[in-house]
Amino acid sequence: MKKILAILLGIFLMVSLKAQNPGDLDLNYGEYGISIPEFYYNNFLNDIDIMSDDKIVTGGYYIDGSLDYGLLSYKLNTDGSLAPFGASTWFNYQLGFDEEKIMATYVLPDDKILIAGYTYSSGGGFVYYFVMRLLPDGNPDTDFGTGGISNAAGIDIEPRSISVHYGLSGDYSIYVCGYTINAMVEPTILKLDQDGQIVSSFGTDGQFVLSRPGAIYKDIYLYNFSGNSYIYAAGNDLDGTNAFVSKHDIITGELENSFNTDGIFNFTHPTGILIEASKLVFHSTLTNNTIALFGQYKHSDGDYDMYAIRLNCADGSLDNNFGIGGWSSLRAPDSQEFISDAILQNTDDKYYFGGSTNANGNFDFMLGRLLNNGFFDTSFGINGLVLTDISDDMDMLNGIALNADQSRIYGGGRAYHFSNNYGTIACYYTGLGVGISDSDVSQQEISIYPNPAQDLIHISTSLEGNYLIDVLSPEGKLIIQESQAGKDLHINIQHLEKGIYFLKLSRDNLHHTSKIIKH
Repeated sequence: MKKILAILLGIFLMVSLKAQNPGDLDLNYGEYGISIPEFYYNNFLNDIDIMSDDKIVTGGYYIDGSLDYGLLSYKLNTDGSLAPFGASTWFNYQLGFDEEKIMATYVLPDDKILIAGYTYSSGGGFVYYFVMRLLPDGNPDTDFGTGGISNAAGIDIEPRSISVHYGLSGDYSIYVCGYTINAMVEPTILKLDQDGQIVSSFGTDGQFVLSRPGAIYKDIYLYNFSGNSYIYAAGNDLDGTNAFVSKHDIITGELENSFNTDGIFNFTHPTGILIEASKLVFHSTLTNNTIALFGQYKHSDGDYDMYAIRLNCADGSLDNNFGIGGWSSLRAPDSQEFISDAILQNTDDKYYFGGSTNANGNFDFMLGRLLNNGFFDTSFGINGLVLTDISDDMDMLNGIALNADQSRIYGGGRAYHFSNNYGTIACYYTGLGVGISDSDVSQQEISIYPNPAQDLIHISTSLEGNYLIDVLSPEGKLIIQESQAGKDLHINIQHLEKGIYFLKLSRDNLHHTSKIIKH
């Protein structure tokens, strides 16, 4: 890896060795904050997620010397080195088609891994979906689908994103969004049960197709709050007319007509000629629930810029507490910016977005941070943005993920150099949890009981202080937040549905996260 990094990073490393501030590369990760595993073939990284032990799992594809495509996934330790995964340190797999790509990666609470994507057969001209479930060691989970793979015949969807909904008994359903392609391009959502079987009661034979020709879904989020569950999906018209967010019944897939206009919020940028959607980010508080959409739009001069809008979950109206009238135009003149992913830092309600920009001539990794009001957080990087020039050529950031204590944010994508593509992950400081010593952690003794619990969970700490208690869904979304003082604390989870959650305890720069079970 050192040889590849020496070629790719070049002079950039000379300016990286400085004080570690929010947005700086974490020099304890990989080589100077960047990990580029040496897989022999051209390889592309499309998505990343975090396991319970803070290890990173990736999803993408490779192209070998015979121009055959194959699925590629691997796991990285917290220092950026490869962890044992699959047959050795790679899950590389071919389904037997001409083109095969992992587009989305999702880590379940038990650390099993869902990967979703598509295959293409040039001979028949058909696109086939697949969803696979891997064991934490990177081998296929043969209890899922057929031999670990769900790819039922007759389902017309090219996947772009995946999410999971947990039921009262702890079981879950899998939802995949994307678009139909074999007959007509339209937005669609597919539902599977936890065994990888099609749920035929959803939509038509397991697939809901939005009647919107020439449009696609890019992302999906499953809302589960206080016993109410809905699907939110985001996409755009291929002609660039609108980006949109739709709200659906989680059982049938049908549109919820009370959401904006007949279940759909449409957004046309006032100065853009083409608009695209990229990512939905849900924000849950005890008083209001919102969902933000990130993407990019094009100007008449050919320049692409970024935007974010935030909607009230209940009725699809714009949240006037965000940006100006509910939307933020994140424009950087004279350069092109594209957003690929976004996420919420729920300790302080800040948003991260990741993508690429050609501000320095060639495309670089781009990472930004917004305040909860929709404006740039100037304490992060330079005026809220960080650009990382890895290859001095074409660097595309495709996925971002926060670790458990939210002290690190990872950006995964690919760097292009001398006609080769390298799956690449960069690790940045967020400014949270920085400077905590091992002695600080060891002095703090924390007990959480009972677990499982039906109503009250007690938290006993060895140190007095002002604590912030967060309860998070399995997807990492904030459900409960309370501030309490002392060292004997408690939180009431009586109103939560049965299932797995995470309890996070924060005091000053100390963050402790534990898995809890409501039964």
